[in-house]
Amino acid sequence: MLKPIARILSLKALLLFSSLASAAVADSAIDQLLHLSGFEAQTAEIPAVMKSGFEDARQQGAELPEEMYRAFVVAMDKSLRPSEIRKIVVSSLKGDLTEAEVNRLLTWYQSDLGRKITAEELAVSTPDGYRAMLQSADKLMADSKRMAFAQEVDRLTGATDFAVTLQETVSVAVFSAMMKSMDPQAILDIEQVQASLKSELAQTRSAIEQSIALSIAYTYRNVPMEELEQYRAFLAEGGSVKFTTAAMRGFKQALDASINEFIDSMAAVLAQGH
Repeated sequence: MLKPIARILSLKALLLFSSLASAAVADSAIDQLLHLSGFEAQTAEIPAVMKSGFEDARQQGAELPEEMYRAFVVAMDKSLRPSEIRKIVVSSLKGDLTEAEVNRLLTWYQSDLGRKITAEELAVSTPDGYRAMLQSADKLMADSKRMAFAQEVDRLTGATDFAVTLQETVSVAVFSAMMKSMDPQAILDIEQVQASLKSELAQTRSAIEQSIALSIAYTYRNVPMEELEQYRAFLAEGGSVKFTTAAMRGFKQALDASINEFIDSMAAVLAQGH
């Protein structure tokens, strides 16, 4: 049950982050960067997107009782807060980016093409955007040039690696909550659970990689290829790579920081139904 649910959650989260691509950097510059890049707006969608992942899992036939869905929603609301994610990401960015790199990023995001790219990303960073992507899958897969571009973006941003890590984290958290709800005193062997999940994920990595490429191709489907080549070149720049890495690392750190609260909250709701 956990694997298909977590896969949906991780892929939907990637719609929010696959695009994000030592002098002290001013807070105002980081604030402007997060605004112009669409990070703030996309982060605000995280709770709704993650919840809709569970709803989609139910619609796709996953064995997911009502109490499990309710427990996940409650735990998500209590533990994963966009404001906390933003705070950790800001700290990560300030530690990684130089002033010159931030200025270069701001120049891109203020350009006509940068604004166009961000608008396309924001348009799909919703539950409805994800569902529309699935409906367009066959057409997107048939466009070899755009799929090749999507695979290159995946390589530059490390999107598949991030999705696999996120899937593992979510799966371990849900499993731990289920076990704790049945026996609050039980000692969980998390390393054993992680080892088992990594084995499963290794077998499904190619499917995850293909799904991520599909999400990237869908996101930029309305942008001409010549403009996407300019975007690819931008993503390959050192500052862009550091921005993407810091943003994803910040999100993972925020998730790790809230994981115990998530497990406790979900376990408490599940225990009420036992």
